[in-house]
Amino acid sequence: MAYKEELWQEAKKKCRLGEAEIKMAKEMGLNPKSLIKNIPNKNEMWKAPVKVWIRDMYEERKRKSERKKENKQAEFDRCKPPGFGYLSKKGRLKCIDKFRIYLRDSVLHISIKNHTEKKRDYYGL
Repeated sequence: MAYKEELWQEAKKKCRLGEAEIKMAKEMGLNPKSLIKNIPNKNEMWKAPVKVWIRDMYEERKRKSERKKENKQAEFDRCKPPGFGYLSKKGRLKCIDKFRIYLRDSVLHISIKNHTEKKRDYYGL
């Protein structure tokens, strides 16, 4: 959802943010009103300033996404022959160890076996 530029300017002024922090907040999809709500009060000494909070959250999300990409690449590299796999319903790459395609009773059968599942059969494709 796109927020008005006036709201971002207000958040920038009240939270003492720079252009880099505003860009990070927009990239993460944060609401400018939520930035204003998260300004630490005098009683909330444990709370980090909004500028630090945004930078920490941005770095953490970036680190997680990089780790996720590395894991996907490692899973893809593990497939034999290289790059031979399929995506599961959850969008995860599954490596195929063995597969068989055969025709029985005028129906095409595909039998796939990988290292995580025992056996999966597809009929009539």
